[in-house]
Amino acid sequence: MSNLFVYGTLLSKGIWKSIVTGDYASDSAVLNGYARKKVKRKDYPGLIKHDGLKVEGMIYYDISEEDFRKLDAFEGEEYARNNISLLLESGKNVECFAYLFRKEYFNKLTKSDWSFEKIR
Repeated sequence: MSNLFVYGTLLSKGIWKSIVTGDYASDSAVLNGYARKKVKRKDYPGLIKHDGLKVEGMIYYDISEEDFRKLDAFEGEEYARNNISLLLESGKNVECFAYLFRKEYFNKLTKSDWSFEKIR
């Protein structure tokens, strides 16, 4: 089992619960050195490396392989599940996965930052 940092539409409890079957503990988290950009004509973001920026989100702990398979399918071909290190509100660093936007799809990203508040 592994941890997962979520930063976009998976922040919605309704969307999260519609995909996974497990009940997972979570914490607020900050991912340094990344940006969350709007995807053209979509309601979801792309996460990319970007020095000097940070992305706020949540970490879910001990995700089952079955639920990771469901999450991989939900994220689709534009995303790759990558290992990252992030900072919890407690100040502790944690290793986990995050879905990064694949470089071959960067042309779909806008220069604007994506905000969860704007899709609610």
